[in-house]
Amino acid sequence: MGEVFLARRGSQTVVIKRILPRLAADKAFLDRFLHEARVVARLNDPTIVRIVELGDVDGQWFLAMEFVDGVDLQALLAKGALPRGAALRIALEAATALSVAHGAKDAAGRLTPVVHRDVSPHNLLVSSAGAVKLIDFGVASLTGQGETGGKLAYAAPEQLLEDVTDAKSDQYSLGVVLWECLAHRQAFDADDDVEVIRLVTEVGLPPLPEEPFREVVAKMTAMDPADRFESVVAARAALLAEVRERKLDVSAASLAGLVPARGQLAVSPNTALETKNAVALDATEQRVLDVLRDGMTLDEAELAIDAASLPGSPFALDLLQALVEKGALRSSDGHFVKTG
Repeated sequence: MGEVFLARRGSQTVVIKRILPRLAADKAFLDRFLHEARVVARLNDPTIVRIVELGDVDGQWFLAMEFVDGVDLQALLAKGALPRGAALRIALEAATALSVAHGAKDAAGRLTPVVHRDVSPHNLLVSSAGAVKLIDFGVASLTGQGETGGKLAYAAPEQLLEDVTDAKSDQYSLGVVLWECLAHRQAFDADDDVEVIRLVTEVGLPPLPEEPFREVVAKMTAMDPADRFESVVAARAALLAEVRERKLDVSAASLAGLVPARGQLAVSPNTALETKNAVALDATEQRVLDVLRDGMTLDEAELAIDAASLPGSPFALDLLQALVEKGALRSSDGHFVKTG
């Protein structure tokens, strides 16, 4: 559905994600693209890939994200077995990322959990410095429901049977990823999707061939969500307890040596994305925009802004909502500005 470019933003190397031109006019695709941007913009943690800028050029929407110099976990697993400490570092960092998503709040301070719904080796990046980052919130949900998404072999049974998910569904998916890292093979390996669905929903994940993480992973991947850990935070604590008992090295260094650095990559200069005629937002407008980016309704946004006692809020809200709908806002160096 999209294409990805490496780009330079001043001295910063970024990744630009753009909807394929032939699909840009499709409202469903555009809504999904903007949904991912809104979701990730609310999540601020080193374990989640950071959005640098969102905007459009002549109707072509783009999302600029931080560049991670490394590979995804799928590519790392394809190279061979991971050391146990490296596998646990990936799981612990991914659990941290999920705990941030599950604990997300809106601008009014209310808990609005983000369920990723697609935790898999493809969506975990490992950098040459040993950092782990969760990516691709394209099918994430704030309600537990949404369009069918996620990879079948990592989806929780309830996701495949009812397309309903919660934080425990993400915990299950992470458990499957960890199982594969420790067992050195695919968990649900079948020739067709129907068989994969049957294995996930009827057979379940087999126990790890050896301890010490067999019980923790089994609990994370229980068929019934009620039998899993209360939260991904609790699952992470259980994993960390096992790590400490066995004195495993789960530092960044345990991963860094496994991923070669790509080094500086040449990027052809292109000034097409430069912001023109930028005017900085005033404090009131910036506050309004922060609220709007959290996906609140108009009434909820007005209440939140009024509670902050900002003068001229209703006018600023109407103004910025019109600008947002027209796509007339662009980010420059992390600050939103009016353009054109």
